[in-house]
Amino acid sequence: QTQQLRSLGVPVHIPTATAQTPGDSAWEEWFQVLMEYRREYGRLQVPRAAVYKGKKIGDWVATHVKAYNKLRQGIIPKPLGILPRLERLDQVGFPWPQN
Repeated sequence: QTQQLRSLGVPVHIPTATAQTPGDSAWEEWFQVLMEYRREYGRLQVPRAAVYKGKKIGDWVATHVKAYNKLRQGIIPKPLGILPRLERLDQVGFPWPQN
């Protein structure tokens, strides 16, 4: 699935632990909640209204899907720091929309 982002012309890379941007620890916490959700429900498709472990995980996922859709339209989403985050979601098999 990494190829999906690359096919959109996105230069993807995973930042190293020393190459962090503001908000990385918060993003990582949300990512871990998503991974726990997958362990419990067996999927990464999260309903928009989903709240899991007190977090509005559906909104968080929707934000990333919106950024992905912008990329598909040729628009670089802001902040640019979201690009490696989309790649990280891609690497765990996130089900990006195909339409």
